[in-house]
Amino acid sequence: MVISIETALKDSFDRLTWFDHPTITSALKKLNAMIALTGFSDDQLYAESLEALYTNRNCLVESSDFFGNLLRIGACNTETAFNKLNEIVDRKSPTMPSHAVTIYFDQTQNKTEVPVGILSRPSSTATTRIISTSGASVPY
Repeated sequence: MVISIETALKDSFDRLTWFDHPTITSALKKLNAMIALTGFSDDQLYAESLEALYTNRNCLVESSDFFGNLLRIGACNTETAFNKLNEIVDRKSPTMPSHAVTIYFDQTQNKTEVPVGILSRPSSTATTRIISTSGASVPY
């Protein structure tokens, strides 16, 4: 799917009359440097790496404490974001969760992410309708 999109972009450059030669050269260089992340990250393959991801973090979920869970998860996500500020950017590291049902292009890192969630069956059918731009659907 990603290769088809890249091929379509490359093919469209020849038909763009308002692109001059240096612009096409620059666009092709950027397109060739783009990376695509498809599926899920390696740390989701093994129970040990998943457990290590959440060990020593304040992310404990309690079944009887909904609002406390929201606060703890928010604090956990904030801590993760602050810790990433000191790390070198890894373009091959996914920024989206694997269950996400969307395709994302990050201009700052020149990468396309296709989480495994987009490859799942559609949640809407002929008997559902979209009621908001967020993609929420309800039965008729």
